[in-house]
Amino acid sequence: MKEIFVAYSRYNRKANAAVFGAVSKMGADQLSHPIKAYYPTIVHTLGHTLRSDIKWLSRLSPFRPSPVPRDAALPFSTGEAIDPAKVAADLPGFLDLRARVDDAIAAAVEAIPEEAFARDFEIEWGSGRIGRVLWQLLMQWFNHQTHHRGQASIQLDELGIENDFSGLLDKIG
Repeated sequence: MKEIFVAYSRYNRKANAAVFGAVSKMGADQLSHPIKAYYPTIVHTLGHTLRSDIKWLSRLSPFRPSPVPRDAALPFSTGEAIDPAKVAADLPGFLDLRARVDDAIAAAVEAIPEEAFARDFEIEWGSGRIGRVLWQLLMQWFNHQTHHRGQASIQLDELGIENDFSGLLDKIG
């Protein structure tokens, strides 16, 4: 089972690199351009996933302490949301944080012992806690990332920025 989630973490890292490669070419006006979607800008969409991934890394700390502090996204935030103006002011820093988080995700998944994937595991969830078999929780996490990359793809399309990062086979090895 571990092999599957290691592949997911590799895909996640490469797919995010493709998304952020497209974002790296965007100007402040595009980063903050409102687009009718669940999140109002591409920065908000990508920021939501980034903050979620940082939280997930802390949830996996029993297997490997996260090298990314839970407040790592604060320099790019205003209140509870990532701020497009702050991202535009330090886009390289934002891109670097995403890459560090993706590296940490891959390392965290690698650190999980094979037998742990089939064990019950409890995490914080909203204002409470939830318990499931670990592989089910990880599936939720990776599905969440894919869901929001799909939204980001639509937002990039709306901005006229070519993108294609959904292919899996070239990103899992």
